[in-house]
Amino acid sequence: MAAPKCPYCGTLNSVSEPRCFQCGEPLPGPVGREVRRLLTTALGRDLWVTKLFLGLCWLGFALMLLDNARSSFAGLPLGMGSGGRIAPSAMLRAGVLVEPVVHEWWRYVTAVFFHFNLLHIAFNSVWLWSLGRTLEPELGSGRFTLLYLVTGVAGFGANALLGPMPLTGGASGAVFGLFGALVGYSLGRKSSLWREHLSRLVIFVVLSALLGAGMSGGGVNNAAHIGGAVAGVGVGFLFAVERRRPAAHRWFGYFGVLGVIAVVAALVATQLSPTWQAYREHVESPEGIW
Repeated sequence: MAAPKCPYCGTLNSVSEPRCFQCGEPLPGPVGREVRRLLTTALGRDLWVTKLFLGLCWLGFALMLLDNARSSFAGLPLGMGSGGRIAPSAMLRAGVLVEPVVHEWWRYVTAVFFHFNLLHIAFNSVWLWSLGRTLEPELGSGRFTLLYLVTGVAGFGANALLGPMPLTGGASGAVFGLFGALVGYSLGRKSSLWREHLSRLVIFVVLSALLGAGMSGGGVNNAAHIGGAVAGVGVGFLFAVERRRPAAHRWFGYFGVLGVIAVVAALVATQLSPTWQAYREHVESPEGIW
């Protein structure tokens, strides 16, 4: 049996050691080591949360297209008026956030992984990968998981308060949250880079607003972008000023795992939701679009 490696300080310990002899933190047991091995085998040792969230976004998008294939107007939604349309029931099943569906609160989570078209998911994927490569190694996977989910949900919470878009989804609120976290983290670390990060964040917010104003129907959720960015500044600042202790690292790791489990549970709940089933049965009748 391979010697266990301490997940907090990286020291190799003997198999019989319950705690790391270097930092004193408890070592993961056989089950914990096996779970860690499976995750690193499937996703690699670096950026596994970023890769996992990207994979969930693309998996959900692919499943939505397959579900939509039965629609009479099915097509590949490329974006920018390409003509491909998604049936409402397919969007509901994939996790889109619809404000009147207040009893399905988990849609505030699933909407972070929902995308309307290929351009939408491609754009967000590029930024998630770019920002994840910077923030996940710096913060740790547990903190990065919480940052991404908190800012994504906060963005849709801002949308609910301001009420500009009753039908919405996308990772852009969380992506703007990651931009905001760079500002808050640099500010908390007293780095002069916060000014540069803030300038870029403001530019992206303005460009996003102008893009939305130029689109018919207002296809950009500016409230979610701003809400996610503001939440990201706050969370990033808190992570910067916290005292990095091994115990805190361990607890953030636990919370990160719980966050991933919550995301998967929310996505499964949306797939099993009676809402999209009722909509497909009573609205999208065989004589209509099916």
